[in-house]
Amino acid sequence: MTDFHRLSDDDFDALATGLGGAGPVRQLAESQLSRTLLLLRYVCTQWPGPAADRDAAVAALAAAQRHKPEVYERLLGSPLTGAWAAGTVRRLRAGEPVEAGLGYLGALAAAAAAETGIDAETRGYATGGALTLPGLGTARLPDGADGPVRITVTGGVVTLDGAGGPLRVPSDDAARWESRRALGAGVVLEDGDPYRDSYHVDPAARLGDAEAAGWAAVFAEAWELLGRVLPDRAPELAAGLRVLVPLHDDGTGAARSGTGRDSFGMVGLSRPLSAVDLVVTLVHEFQHSKMSALLTLCPLYVPGGGERHFAPWRTDPRPTGGLLQGVYAFLGVADVWSRLRGHDPEAEPQFATFLAEVRAGWEALAGSAELTPAGRRFVAGMGEAIAVLEAEPLPAVIAQRSRDELTRKHAAWSVRQGRS
Repeated sequence: MTDFHRLSDDDFDALATGLGGAGPVRQLAESQLSRTLLLLRYVCTQWPGPAADRDAAVAALAAAQRHKPEVYERLLGSPLTGAWAAGTVRRLRAGEPVEAGLGYLGALAAAAAAETGIDAETRGYATGGALTLPGLGTARLPDGADGPVRITVTGGVVTLDGAGGPLRVPSDDAARWESRRALGAGVVLEDGDPYRDSYHVDPAARLGDAEAAGWAAVFAEAWELLGRVLPDRAPELAAGLRVLVPLHDDGTGAARSGTGRDSFGMVGLSRPLSAVDLVVTLVHEFQHSKMSALLTLCPLYVPGGGERHFAPWRTDPRPTGGLLQGVYAFLGVADVWSRLRGHDPEAEPQFATFLAEVRAGWEALAGSAELTPAGRRFVAGMGEAIAVLEAEPLPAVIAQRSRDELTRKHAAWSVRQGRS
């Protein structure tokens, strides 16, 4: 009998509060692993390359699963593997070139073999002379060209043999081998994998050691702050957050961040200026990750509907799905700023602003005719969480200022939509 992932009513309701906890988040992560495996099966059944390359990769992954299932699940459950699988399926279905994507499977299998002590020989594909071994790092091959690369794993040692000759990795040669950087708490800083490119802004190139150290320092400070000030949010982030992707700095100083729908637990962001900035960004983006994963299990709205709504954090009219994502993300942000009062001088006005905006977005969402029965239940749960936040005292002047700013935003939005 084929089973499928489902959330209990209690877990569903817990997620609706904007939190959820480690247990529901682990269930979402497990469902995303299953989704990736289904996509991988599709890639293998539609494989347009040499069957021997596919079979070698699948055999290595199967051996790794038998030998060390925890390594197999970590690599296959990586948000980068999810992004690769979904993107490759889309390209296959569109009839686009997929040679590099097929090669990524070979590199993934080789990485699994190396981590589990299994001997294997697979075929990867270098782009611009770079080949990533998922979970390990990125090699820079001598010829700097695109093309297939034979990967041999013997006794945990990986040898890459492309057009420019062999390269053994890991290597102490920083010009040839770029190790993956761990930040702590199970989170890595990813600046090499080609499937980190899931955002509206290009990912940054390989960071220098000093810049990477700066990221590590602010992450450590943020993680300490998270555990101290938001002890109920820290466990769910620890259960699901896996990858931070630095985004390209365009020199404007603008803070940017994003979450890919196919990469649960991965956040792209510009370098945060402070620990507070990073905590707010992580919670905001992880809310999006949770919602995207939940929507693969349980439709909360009818897709493709014609409703358009006012969202205070956007200038464009939002479809129901976009508004749902926004309200859920900013419910988390409002909660963060509420907890940061007494720790940051900007917390109280920020809390008032986001709380007023979330209430306005929620009211539009609650009136939508496009919500499914589950969606109505979820939105009702968010409403209860908003009411809890609204019960917290705020200085009258700050609360009024946030309401006045919301009125101004709505008026400007209405003018842009030709509604005034």
